[in-house]
Amino acid sequence: MRPLDYLQSRLSAILSDLEALVIRESPSHHQAGLEEAAGWIEEHFRPFGPVTQTQTPNGPLLRVEVAGEGKPVLKLCHYHTVHP
Repeated sequence: MRPLDYLQSRLSAILSDLEALVIRESPSHHQAGLEEAAGWIEEHFRPFGPVTQTQTPNGPLLRVEVAGEGKPVLKLCHYHTVHP
């Protein structure tokens, strides 16, 4: 199955997971919230490959390694809550 077809077939589940993540309160300096959000992310990414979590004073850093073909890709993102 092509990746786009797979994603389209799972759109409802993907949106549900996205909602479950974004409703978590994880402000930048709220350690408990950051750890809870990182745990949720780790649980959901573990099926794709090894997940390592490094504790820092600013919250956990996550690294997910997904096997694939071709050149490696680095994806950086943040998961803390950002309020306007």
